[in-house]
Amino acid sequence: MEEGDEVKVSHFERRWLLALVSLSALVGLVGATVASGVHAHRACAPTFDEAVHVLPAAQAADDLRHLNLVSFLQHSYHQDDVAQYPFFHSWLVSPVFLLVSPGLTVARVANVAFVCLSVLVSFFLASELSPRKDLRWLAGWVGAGMVLAALPIWVYGSRVYLEPVGLLVTLAALFCYVKAPPGYTGRFWLVCTSLLAAASFFTKYSFGIFLLGGLALSEVLGWLVARRKMGVLRCLYLFGPCGVLLLMWFINPDKLRRLLVYSRAQAPNMTLWSIESLMYYLRSVSQVYANTPLALVLMLLGVAYSVCWTRDHLYRALSSYLLVSIVLVTLVPQKNHRFAYTIAPAVLLLGGVGAVWLVE
Repeated sequence: MEEGDEVKVSHFERRWLLALVSLSALVGLVGATVASGVHAHRACAPTFDEAVHVLPAAQAADDLRHLNLVSFLQHSYHQDDVAQYPFFHSWLVSPVFLLVSPGLTVARVANVAFVCLSVLVSFFLASELSPRKDLRWLAGWVGAGMVLAALPIWVYGSRVYLEPVGLLVTLAALFCYVKAPPGYTGRFWLVCTSLLAAASFFTKYSFGIFLLGGLALSEVLGWLVARRKMGVLRCLYLFGPCGVLLLMWFINPDKLRRLLVYSRAQAPNMTLWSIESLMYYLRSVSQVYANTPLALVLMLLGVAYSVCWTRDHLYRALSSYLLVSIVLVTLVPQKNHRFAYTIAPAVLLLGGVGAVWLVE
């Protein structure tokens, strides 16, 4: 590399770091504002879902406080007996309860912190997706900025719901996955992807199913595009750790029964095959999460670019995840904007790709 090239690279790296620092400051400001609002309304009674999620986290924190590892693992394994949801959200909230006294407001503020971390992860992911490496800072800032500006992200994130943790591990898994293209010969990013996919599953079953389905589709499309045999080691690293953890979970037949009960728990609120139902989440993303004309235009440009370049591992990964998750969530009988919580940000951050494409 020549001296001029080194100066150019350094210049681009400084821009990227400046974008990251400025975004972090803005995320911190917004997060602090939302957290102060949560504290100001601390008298607000919990919803049923919030109570269901706070109590297991408090139990886990009590087990950790008394260094009772056996009880901690037992309560984690049987959490779905009571709450219908696995344990990973409790695992992340319980250390916060150790530092601060357990409570509803503390859990809500913890979720706001998870949202802030999710926005920062979206910056790194959007940066990786940039069509031009010298404009990684722009793709990252615009993509993460669109996630930051999505009002439902903060509305639901200020409650003790599972979605903020689900969003965090989903975006982190997608980031690790795009770092491991088909020619990648290492194991680190693939194993990280696998463990994060398991974490998403153990946060809420649907999160893990969306993510694992997207990863599987991306891999199959990659094999078809390259017209080569399946990489055994790659599959082992990518799906092995997650598969082992899921096998340990479902070796108890009662766990599978509860999963089936969970899948049928939502009462339908519209006819499944109606236009309203089929278009619900497309409208949710485009009208509720992308709540400005500029955000919608950039998002559509990013989606179009991603579809056009599905031969590239980066965009195939996002496109596969979005396709699988939108199809599966549409098949859920009950429609709710909250169910798009882990899907919409993955679309919104493509606005960074759209911004770079527009500049080109």
